[in-house]
Amino acid sequence: CYDSYVPNVELAGGTAVRVPLTPGTFRPDFGRIAAALTPRTRAILINTPHNPSATVWTDEDMRALEALLAPTDVVVISDEVYEHMVFDGAEHQSAARFPGLAARAFIVSSFGKTFHVTGWKVGTVVA
Repeated sequence: CYDSYVPNVELAGGTAVRVPLTPGTFRPDFGRIAAALTPRTRAILINTPHNPSATVWTDEDMRALEALLAPTDVVVISDEVYEHMVFDGAEHQSAARFPGLAARAFIVSSFGKTFHVTGWKVGTVVA
């Protein structure tokens, strides 16, 4: 998780609840994610491709998240700054591709990462 996310949540008066990836495979564990959701949950932040594990959420993963969040008003903050850095035949799956996620998503991207000029620190958000 990008190191400024938790302090920003706390600065806004929220409580960050971390849900670890599955050890060894670094895949999302939807049982753990479901258990972490409460009526007080306002947003979920996902990071795909994940830094530092390089895990790329699959179409199946995104559809599972879409189904899990369907009965809620939870907003999705999708950190996709490494969308162009995928390996081994993996294909980036943007939250914007899935109607049930796109309607509630903020897609975070980065010119610095995309164009390999990380010193720029210039990002974009699509909502």
